[in-house]
Amino acid sequence: MDLSQYLFKNVPHSTARKIYRHKRTLFYIVNCFSEENVVYALKYDAWATTSKGDTTFKRHLSAGLNVVVFFSLQGTQNSPSKLVGYALIRSKPGVSKAKNVFKLPSGKTFRGRTFDILWLRCFNVPETEFSHLKNKLDEKKHIKVGPEILEIDSLCGYKLCKIFEKKFLESDTSAVNPQISLLNIPSGTHDINLKNIFAANPRFHPLLPLPILPGNPKVKSSSNAYSFDIASEFNPALLIFPVDLSNMSYDTYISLYQRSNQYWLNTPDRFKELSQDLEN
Repeated sequence: MDLSQYLFKNVPHSTARKIYRHKRTLFYIVNCFSEENVVYALKYDAWATTSKGDTTFKRHLSAGLNVVVFFSLQGTQNSPSKLVGYALIRSKPGVSKAKNVFKLPSGKTFRGRTFDILWLRCFNVPETEFSHLKNKLDEKKHIKVGPEILEIDSLCGYKLCKIFEKKFLESDTSAVNPQISLLNIPSGTHDINLKNIFAANPRFHPLLPLPILPGNPKVKSSSNAYSFDIASEFNPALLIFPVDLSNMSYDTYISLYQRSNQYWLNTPDRFKELSQDLEN
């Protein structure tokens, strides 16, 4: 599958690493059934699940866990089975604005609940490169493209992410600045107003929700918020933009820093301790 036009969705390695190394991250493989569905997932930054996945993901997100999903494609006569990327779930199923955009193998519209995702890596990884891994949560069977949804153990998930990261770091893509999107601030979360900071900068778009504090299971369905355990690295601006900010102008960066400072000061100590967990 040609993913070249979507390589801008790849986040910096440091961001992906903090997510897949975190102790409260779970991993799943989902079957996309068709390249068309992958394109929709990339276009809308969303995915849909069955009632089983609906219940499972809601339970994990309500418990304050991160959920990473690997997207798989079944092989054909001309193309082997493969993974095409992995993403972090950003909202509970049913919250996403994208509705009924995916197709069943029969071609009919899939009516499952849709949730928002943040693409971390967008690359083709053939099954031959990960089939040696054994999933402890599936009777230690070798990992392969198969069921609609399959949980894999943390070590397998970590190793799969490492395979993707190796490809990313060895490619020219890692030298390209990823897309940066302005996070929507859910009403009632705090008093920061970032709407006008980037009003003159067309690169920023209000696409993604602000994460709730890690470990907080009280997710408001109306706010489209979720747990996003990314260390701030002692920089309050990274609580708002969990991506590389080095390409911002100095004035823009300082403005964001100052506006987010109060939010950082009010953040529980547990969030600040995440950076220590990631270093261990």
